[in-house]
Amino acid sequence: MVRARFAFGRVVAAAALGCLGLGSAGTLANAQEYPGTTLPYVQPGEPAYFRLPAVQPAAYSSVVADEPAAPAADGAACGDVSGDCGCDSCDYGCAGPRGCDRWYVSIVGGWQQRERVHESADARTFIEFDGGFAINAALGYRFDVFRIEAEYSFMNNECETAGAAGLSSPTVGNVNLKAFMFNVYHDIEIDGWCWKPYLGAGIGIYQSDLNGLFPDFFQTVGGSFATTPINATSNMPFAYQFRAGASRPLGERTDFFCGYRYFHGEELTFSSAPFASGAAPVFNPNGAWTHGVEFGLRIKF
Repeated sequence: MVRARFAFGRVVAAAALGCLGLGSAGTLANAQEYPGTTLPYVQPGEPAYFRLPAVQPAAYSSVVADEPAAPAADGAACGDVSGDCGCDSCDYGCAGPRGCDRWYVSIVGGWQQRERVHESADARTFIEFDGGFAINAALGYRFDVFRIEAEYSFMNNECETAGAAGLSSPTVGNVNLKAFMFNVYHDIEIDGWCWKPYLGAGIGIYQSDLNGLFPDFFQTVGGSFATTPINATSNMPFAYQFRAGASRPLGERTDFFCGYRYFHGEELTFSSAPFASGAAPVFNPNGAWTHGVEFGLRIKF
């Protein structure tokens, strides 16, 4: 009877301790496995207040042992700037969805000086120019350290002096050059330097316009030239150019660049009125040479 009461008392005491969370520990049967951690851990036979606290891992990584890192997720930025100078990380590879912004457009402006031109068969017939401006727009694509682009250029110079048949004088009027070029560039990587030098060359065609050309000696010559400025458009011969400069990133998708440009066009032919119309022969300037300094932005997309 006494033993029965003692056993009953132990059962009641165990139940009470269990309700208060102070019962005997269980086993490891209910333990959960996490990468690198077994939670919760319970020492058999110890009360619950001796249990080690459960610690959930702060982060779970899918990289195991030597497994390569997963590629950038959809929407991840490509070409993010880094460091104090904002250098472009895409030059060293990127798994982002935009393909490292290989397509771009560029907008360029600058100053250029055109060299004196003269009639191919008579150096006494010439035009000299003041310094002028140049603007360019291009669509390009980048292949690692090489780029190709299609470019349109517009250059303008005021005429300073003109001569013909041994006569020369100051003149009014200006001359345009319009060029359609295909260019190839090589970007040069220099470790630890945010400026990236480049070299470029291009070929294409160009055209020239004479706008309101009227030298003072026209009044001396008389005839139709005495009252009529010359306005004419040339043919479209071959042209080529070279460039050298440096660029640096301004942000994730924008580069600033500056450099030197040399442009040369082959011999021109002006055969529209007033040339080849009885009042004057065909005008054949020996070409076009310009030297320029340009500044621009390259916007990637």
